[in-house]
Amino acid sequence: MSKTGINRFERLEELARERWGEKWAIQQKHWADGSTTEHAYHMRGLVDVEDVDGRVHEKELLFLNDEGQHVVERIQVQVGATVDREVVADPYDLVDESEPLWSWVKDRDDQWHRVVDDGNDELTLACGDVLEEAEIDQKTTGDLSATDDLTVEKCESCKQADHDG
Repeated sequence: MSKTGINRFERLEELARERWGEKWAIQQKHWADGSTTEHAYHMRGLVDVEDVDGRVHEKELLFLNDEGQHVVERIQVQVGATVDREVVADPYDLVDESEPLWSWVKDRDDQWHRVVDDGNDELTLACGDVLEEAEIDQKTTGDLSATDDLTVEKCESCKQADHDG
């Protein structure tokens, strides 16, 4: 609860449901100074932006002030690709250095798949499908954390294989 007595999460959920139905999420950040901020967001999808190469996603952000009043912003973002990866601290040897950086792919239907074998010109997926390089729309980092704000659909079989593995 905030100092004014409103429960920010409940208020964000209420406003998000009114605006977007069941297609939204809440993101919360805990800052080093002990403060916390949060907002709800909804992905509107891909948009064409003049003079911008690459995929641009449009999303709406819903913010609250301390009195529970809200503002909605619409923004367009272009997600960059991971260029390099380096483990800088792993005292418990938790990271498997042999795991490939590119372990998820998105097919032409905007569905993410877990890659289990990276062959020459094809990828074998956890769900058993095989994608030819020509069928792959985009690659991303291993845990999808860099894409949690995108409208993505994970293949249920691949998602389960990733959870189990």
